[in-house]
Amino acid sequence: MDEELKKYREVIDKIDSEMLNLFLKRFSCVNNILKYKIEHSLNVEDLKREKEHINNMLLKIKEENLKQYYVTFLQNIMELSKKYQEDILRGNS
Repeated sequence: MDEELKKYREVIDKIDSEMLNLFLKRFSCVNNILKYKIEHSLNVEDLKREKEHINNMLLKIKEENLKQYYVTFLQNIMELSKKYQEDILRGNS
């Protein structure tokens, strides 16, 4: 394998490890949010909050060509978060 490519892949591997830690941290927080929602009889889904969060995060991205991909990334993680919460509510997690 080309050394340059190998170096890039090593950087990606490191970033993925960092993202894993953030993923675990995020889902720990999601679990706490679910407890709050249960205590206060709130729905798992909050479309207004999701839209606001996406719009706020997009303001931080200068690269216009990456915005659509970041929206998809956020939407995917939000869908996973909601599924995780719903699974817990159903006793599947």
